[in-house]
Amino acid sequence: MLLVDVCIEVLHVIQNIIPILGNGSTAKILSAVSPLYISAELDMRLRICDLLDVLVASDASVLSVVILAFLSQCIS
Repeated sequence: MLLVDVCIEVLHVIQNIIPILGNGSTAKILSAVSPLYISAELDMRLRICDLLDVLVASDASVLSVVILAFLSQCIS
C-alpha cells in the first residue's frame, strides 16, 4: 500500500469515529490534520475537507476554521 493510500484510510477511520468521540477530540484532530492539509495534493485536501465537514457536524465551534480551509482550497 502506498503512503497516500494509508493516509486516505486513516482519514476515513478518523471520519467514522468522530461522531463517537464527540467534540472532546476536536482540537487534537485539527492539530493532526493541519500539517497534512498544508502539504497535501488536491485529492488529499478534498478528503481532509470531507473529514472537516464531519467534524463540524460534531462540533460547530470549528466552523470558522473549516470555512477557511474550504476557501483556501478554492483559491489554490
